[in-house]
Amino acid sequence: MTDLLDRRLVTTLVFCSACSGDIGVVADTSGGTSATDATGLTTTTGTPGDSSDADSGTTAPSTADSTSTASDGTASGSESGSSSGGSGVTVTVVPTGCEGTISSEPIGIACGAECSAVFEPGTEVTLTAEPGQLEARGWSGPCAGSDQSCMFTPYDDVEVEVQLTDMRWLRALGGAADDVYGHPRVIAANDAGSVFVGGYYSGGVFQFGSPSGAPCVPAFTAGFVTKLTASYGVEQWHHCLSTVDELASAQNSVVGLAIEPSSGDVFAAGYFSHQPNVLGAVGAVDFGGGEVSCPPLDDSSSGGGIFVARYADASGAHVWSHGFCTNSFVTDSGTAAADAAGDVYVAADIGGTPVSFDLGGPSFPADADGRTLVAKYDGSDGTHLWSVDSGDWTWSHGAAIDDANGFYLVGYSWNEFTSVVSRRDATDGSLVWTKTIGGEPGSALTDIYSVDVTDDGNIVVAGFGLGTVDFGAGPVDFSDQVLDLFLAKFDAATGDVLWVRQLPCDQQGTALTWADTHIDGNGDILMTSGFSGSCDLGGGAVVSAGTKDLFITRYDPDDGSLLAQRSLASMAGSDAVGEAIAVDSQDNIVFAGHLAGKASYCGDEIDTSGFDGIMFGSIKP
Repeated sequence: MTDLLDRRLVTTLVFCSACSGDIGVVADTSGGTSATDATGLTTTTGTPGDSSDADSGTTAPSTADSTSTASDGTASGSESGSSSGGSGVTVTVVPTGCEGTISSEPIGIACGAECSAVFEPGTEVTLTAEPGQLEARGWSGPCAGSDQSCMFTPYDDVEVEVQLTDMRWLRALGGAADDVYGHPRVIAANDAGSVFVGGYYSGGVFQFGSPSGAPCVPAFTAGFVTKLTASYGVEQWHHCLSTVDELASAQNSVVGLAIEPSSGDVFAAGYFSHQPNVLGAVGAVDFGGGEVSCPPLDDSSSGGGIFVARYADASGAHVWSHGFCTNSFVTDSGTAAADAAGDVYVAADIGGTPVSFDLGGPSFPADADGRTLVAKYDGSDGTHLWSVDSGDWTWSHGAAIDDANGFYLVGYSWNEFTSVVSRRDATDGSLVWTKTIGGEPGSALTDIYSVDVTDDGNIVVAGFGLGTVDFGAGPVDFSDQVLDLFLAKFDAATGDVLWVRQLPCDQQGTALTWADTHIDGNGDILMTSGFSGSCDLGGGAVVSAGTKDLFITRYDPDDGSLLAQRSLASMAGSDAVGEAIAVDSQDNIVFAGHLAGKASYCGDEIDTSGFDGIMFGSIKP
């Protein structure tokens, strides 16, 4: 829907775990505005500043005339309503959206079991959406404008609609043409109520959500980092990490985000590359502290390297940044993490480089083969603390820090088609242990995408497996036709596997997409990714509606058993994949993903007009 993107609209939808009926698009309660265009799509623009999470929403029209008592005691309503005569008035509740319970006082309604009851005319009736994970929005008739409960006095039969949802907000961002696409790679949240999303976009003008923020215009592919409010998902600021010279070919991306704990500032890490433009001028990238240019060694090679930057939470102001020229192929991988002291760790994957280079410390020699590097910087000013060469080439995808000086890195070993889990000493970068997860070369493949530290001090990872794979405790048989998702837990002290949970699918839809995990405030494991066809995410087979459906699941950290699952259904020919997940300061789930086409949840639709747009949202825990 091109006109949606031209108007820089931010779509807000509802999201729930078990849906029935059709419900409308729900407006933000941030003091914003909503509008419905000629296509029938309702959009809202939120306004920051309101700290309340209660959503008034839009209201559906009442499907029956009703009479209610106003605050001054007078009766109001339509004369066309059905008369109760002397037999009482019938109050009917029509819930939409998620499954939940609406009860009444006096006792009579307990909907979903019983959605209608008869009361004496003039009886004061209170309808209440039972407290829990669901919010009541969109009350109609005499309840219009209410939140969790509604009180009215009926004199005629009346029908009340109410929408139940556990979605707090969901937004989609994109460009103004079919060739514009974007992917969120990482998400992070601080204790001050901020949510940060990083990734890349390509193809043309990419419009973010801030009305005052300038759109991003990449030369080819450019990285971004943006801040949203946790309450409503309203954008506060963004940085476009694009090549300064728009004629130069460039490829930049943010692949890691981490929070500085005392200030709530965000660290962003990633890679950049550029080639000379048609006039021979070398491109440059500005991360906020001035242009960084890495000239290629010859006309056929690319210049570029890796970067790390710190941005202020409140304003997005640049605090410090480093750009290191490696003059090599930099893979679309890497990650970042921060420790309790506020120092930041960066992992970068470097292809063969013909020259020596450094990451702010000792020089690394030229090497025809690739290698993975890890570096630590003082979070306050970016001072280099240490950097090490892993000795092999791993596409690093995830990193985590524990409270016992453990730095964990996971990824994919390019040469062996295996995955790697490792622990280093955070004080100096020395290797403590490393585990290779794989099977028979040529018949097995694994890739681990994320890692987090569990409350008991161990680690959990998520990834994909193919064929017969050994995690260290004997063979585990995955499909030999498609990549299956898995969760696994390892002992942090030894690297020994504790358990593996297979999440099999019957189609190739999840292959080489993404998966992310995060430990929530209860210590449970959150996971997001995408699935195609029929998949068992731990609770039995579920079937995707489109090419890929986004899912969010919760697992028990003791054994990996499923606790809850939700999915965002794509429509025929569309893809919806979750790429990053975290929790905000109130333990609400925040997630980011990409959507190509259309998806629906509880009867609502979100549309990115066919290209890979960026979507992010928040749901109750």
